[in-house]
Amino acid sequence: MMDRHQDRGAAVLARAETLLQNGNADAAGALCSSVLSENPKHIDAIHLSARLAYAGGRIKTAVRLLRNAIHLAPQNSTYACDLGIALQAEGDMRAALACFRRAIDNDPDHWEAHFRCGVIEQEHGNLDAAASDYRRVVDINPGVAEAHNNLGAIYKARGDWPAAIACFNAALKILPDFIEAYHNLAEVHAKKGDWEAAAGHLEKIRALKPDRPDILIRIGDLFRDAGKLPAAMAQYRQALTMAPDLAVAHFKLGFCLGEREQYAQAMDHYRQAIQFKPDSPEPYINLGNLFAKLDQPAEAAPCYRKAIRLKPQAVKPYYFLGCVLRDKGDLQQSLTVTQKALEIDPSYAEARFSLALSLLLRGDYASGWRAYEARMKLKTSHGDYPYLGKRPLWDGGAFRGKTLLVQSEQGFGDILQFVRFLPLVKRSGGRVIFETYAPLRDLLRSFPGVDRLTCTSDGLIPGEAFDLYVPLMSVPARLGTLVDTIPADVPYLFADREKERLWRSRIDPHGLRVGIVWTGNPDYDKDRARSCRLADFESVSRLQGVRLFGLQKEVSEADRSLADTMGMCLLGDSFQDFSDTAAAIHQLDLVISVDTAVAHLAGAMGKPTWILLPKSPDFRWLTQRTDSPWYPTARLYRQDRQGDWTALLARVCRDVGLLATARR
Repeated sequence: MMDRHQDRGAAVLARAETLLQNGNADAAGALCSSVLSENPKHIDAIHLSARLAYAGGRIKTAVRLLRNAIHLAPQNSTYACDLGIALQAEGDMRAALACFRRAIDNDPDHWEAHFRCGVIEQEHGNLDAAASDYRRVVDINPGVAEAHNNLGAIYKARGDWPAAIACFNAALKILPDFIEAYHNLAEVHAKKGDWEAAAGHLEKIRALKPDRPDILIRIGDLFRDAGKLPAAMAQYRQALTMAPDLAVAHFKLGFCLGEREQYAQAMDHYRQAIQFKPDSPEPYINLGNLFAKLDQPAEAAPCYRKAIRLKPQAVKPYYFLGCVLRDKGDLQQSLTVTQKALEIDPSYAEARFSLALSLLLRGDYASGWRAYEARMKLKTSHGDYPYLGKRPLWDGGAFRGKTLLVQSEQGFGDILQFVRFLPLVKRSGGRVIFETYAPLRDLLRSFPGVDRLTCTSDGLIPGEAFDLYVPLMSVPARLGTLVDTIPADVPYLFADREKERLWRSRIDPHGLRVGIVWTGNPDYDKDRARSCRLADFESVSRLQGVRLFGLQKEVSEADRSLADTMGMCLLGDSFQDFSDTAAAIHQLDLVISVDTAVAHLAGAMGKPTWILLPKSPDFRWLTQRTDSPWYPTARLYRQDRQGDWTALLARVCRDVGLLATARR
């Protein structure tokens, strides 16, 4: 009797398979149900019902049926693998991986289970395990092109170009129109610098899929990642001719245009990306970043707020919003928003560093210096701290009998400002090695508190040469420095006497001698906000009894012509290093500078120094004050409105005029 039922069930299920293959899933399901009504434990009917449920999108039903099948046949590798596939569809990767491993335990040659294990392991960054699974797949079934391709992707991630290329070529031998493999080959050859080979593979992709805008976008991404922005933009534009409403193409084109400083066009494409995909936060974030880069924080803030509404748990919009709120002068709101970013992701170094800048700007040095340590974990600081981890960080305690390496960091101005702490460091113990940059070597050659001065150009200091290490700008935190305990005795930097005599002969002693600096390093991301124009000083140059001297090394041809018209002498052309700058400053009566290293040098030399600050100044200048706790001889001139140098220079011109009159 049982045999007849089994025979009948097998025959019915065979018809059901035929119906399924012909696309008639409902009729196939009805036949399965008829078999199960007679024998609820008919395992083949259960399995086929699970397959039908999965194909129909009823994943939970498929999972339940497959668990029943495994209960009845625990050694069946097919059922275990199919359950893993269903669990993958539910998003339960851990349970899916366990099912695939169970299938392999039941049948070590089950290549599909190995392949799916490899995919999950690869997605989770377990590349060694994934590579082992893919190798097993190609051993069992060499004709699985995807396994060759995925194994090649792992070799590519490891930088093993020959192995990666061999895998991708193997995949293409099996599947000649495998676009993913061509794309991977192009990427590898691009990374190797062989753009002729890369271009050949890209052309094959285009030939295979000439009308697919998504393929053009992938090609564009490859060019973009290689720094070939015009070629990338051409691909994105071609994609938009096929699909003008393709938001991702507008977004990527906007990014490239922004990188090429074509800001208006970039913004236009970001706005179109928003129009065609209004629920995506990324275009809002990038649009906000462009406004911020253009020193327009008021326009940037609403973009970040919109991104936050779209994705409240995304950390970056909070971080960026905190930055522009600080730029707007709303420090309390900046701190609140940045704290929210850190609640979402306490390990986000960029947000903690931004928090530090806001705390320091408002004068909360106790908390600010601690948070400022996050700078060493920034993505942009990679390679800036080569000694980190090689020796213990100095904690501020005594180090008698030991050697401490203090490493310069960031810009020249930072070093000139913070080098004042070295004599205090020396009091805590033994020997101090100070590593700095070559242009500062002569200026700092005999600086107190330094037993050995070395430069980065001399090469890395071997680990055995020191016992403890600290970056220079971590010293205030170690010493517990507050606003009212800043060591501010000036001068602490001095001009070389021989160079003083040389520069004395070059600079006429008559009149009020004023050195000026109007621009900083253009590579600094805030340079647009901190720099003014030489033309802003024209009214000062016309004052009776005032003589201007340019103290910056880099001067454009247009500014050279204007300087000649203004009767200004450009001294920077003769500067070899900062010891020359110091010697020239020593001959002057006043230095007027935007926020650059020259301002710090003049302040450290005790020279009357007027520092011109944007509406949103760097953290060291605090807020509101017209004086500086760092430099007693400095006077701070602050913008009243963002980007308005005209009104600020009018005040400067008035005060220079008063000073010149008083000297006559």
